[in-house]
Amino acid sequence: MNKNYTFLGFQPECFICWLRRGHAAIKNLSDNRHLQLKVIQEVAKRLGQLPLGTPYDPAFIYWFQKYISQVTGGKDPWGQIKKNLNQMALQFYPLLKEHVSRSRDPLLTAAILAGAGNILDEVDGSNFSLEKSIASSLEEGFKYADYQEFKNLLSGSRRVLYVADNAGEIVFDRLLLEEISNHQITYVVKGSPLSSDVTIEDAKFAGIDAVANVVSTEVEYPLRIVGSKVKELAHALDKADVIISKGQLNYGRLTYQLERSAFYLVRIKCNNFRESFASKGNFAIGEVVLIQQ
Repeated sequence: MNKNYTFLGFQPECFICWLRRGHAAIKNLSDNRHLQLKVIQEVAKRLGQLPLGTPYDPAFIYWFQKYISQVTGGKDPWGQIKKNLNQMALQFYPLLKEHVSRSRDPLLTAAILAGAGNILDEVDGSNFSLEKSIASSLEEGFKYADYQEFKNLLSGSRRVLYVADNAGEIVFDRLLLEEISNHQITYVVKGSPLSSDVTIEDAKFAGIDAVANVVSTEVEYPLRIVGSKVKELAHALDKADVIISKGQLNYGRLTYQLERSAFYLVRIKCNNFRESFASKGNFAIGEVVLIQQ
């Protein structure tokens, strides 16, 4: 376990969040309120078996994935939403690329925009303005960033492992990947649909395969990165000089598993993660950080 591990594990907000995800998943495909209630009740039952403070338990998350797939007849509840997010983000790509190219520090601007993209997810996707989020991020920058360490480590490295998060924001990732394209980059996506998380189809749609080697996690265990049975992923992780991880879920898993430092690029979306970063500062919900841990 990483000695700097500070993630608090499942907190009350986490239980509520997973109930919302379960409801959103079935609601995307069915207006049947009895079925929606059944899903909420079953997810609540499983959550009730998890003690407070449990690390982000992959057993529950894998059960959730399989259960939603079973209830929906194998359909991906987030498939169309992910397509919409990818298409929305791609419309902004030329403008974002121009911002990076005109910047005094293109690497920093690309990293800030990659963080700005972390606002995209399937639960809250209708409750924000991407245009306003971009403008706000460019104006405010990171609330906290171990940027000099990030820049220094990149300058002396060759291999980068980049762990992707949500659809849509992968277009923002592409900006950062293009700034470090002189490195050998492995871009890690999920091996099977899990919420709005990126799969290989999303990565190809966003053009990630043009700047990085895209590798999927296991189909059965899409969250497993440390100890992965995918040989190409295991090799890339072992040889990586720099690890960059996007999003809260990846942070919750990797900080618990990795025995080495990584850079976590996260938009803080709940008090659980805000408290996890307390050693770095007193952050507010919605602020973006680049933390080496």
